[in-house]
Amino acid sequence: MGEDKRCYDRVHSLNLVSLSKYSEDGYVALAELGRTLDLSEGGIRLEAFEVIPVGTSTRLRIALRDDIVDVGGRVAYVEEGDDNHIITGIEFLDLSDQHRQVLRRFLSEKAES
Repeated sequence: MGEDKRCYDRVHSLNLVSLSKYSEDGYVALAELGRTLDLSEGGIRLEAFEVIPVGTSTRLRIALRDDIVDVGGRVAYVEEGDDNHIITGIEFLDLSDQHRQVLRRFLSEKAES
């Protein structure tokens, strides 16, 4: 089995996610809704319906209770899930300090519950 390269602990949590991929000229090339299966400070495991190729840059908006975290990401892996769902691992690339604090608070509360 391969070595686990994750730097952050994952927390199981189902959260609504809006994912966008932009074309080179700045237009939305893909808009997808999905949900997190788990998340960490480093990224998410997303359940959705569209296959997004590994390496694709994305923009994510993740609902965390009353907050929305807006972050850029890159697709790290894609797997087939159940019932025609696609599981996509997305690494965070540009999480702002403000959104990092929101995410940390959410993850801490989930880990304690």
